[in-house]
Amino acid sequence: MADENEDNGTTRIEGRQLTAFIERRERLAIEKKDVAEQEKELNSEIKNAGYDLKYVNHCIKERAKDADKRDNERAEREAYEAAVGLS
Repeated sequence: MADENEDNGTTRIEGRQLTAFIERRERLAIEKKDVAEQEKELNSEIKNAGYDLKYVNHCIKERAKDADKRDNERAEREAYEAAVGLS
């Protein structure tokens, strides 16, 4: 069994600190799994309500962007579309 603090010749390993880091990562992995399951359930609700998940996801991505960046991207996209006769 390793000591609480062990020196393997190149790196001093702090047992308590390393254990704490590992336990935190394990908790985060569990939380991540729980969040993924909640998102899956919510996506089912969205679909069952008649919404297209592709467009819902697009709206979520757009809302996360800075407003100026979003507006600039929209203007540039519209310019490209106009240039090829899509608008």
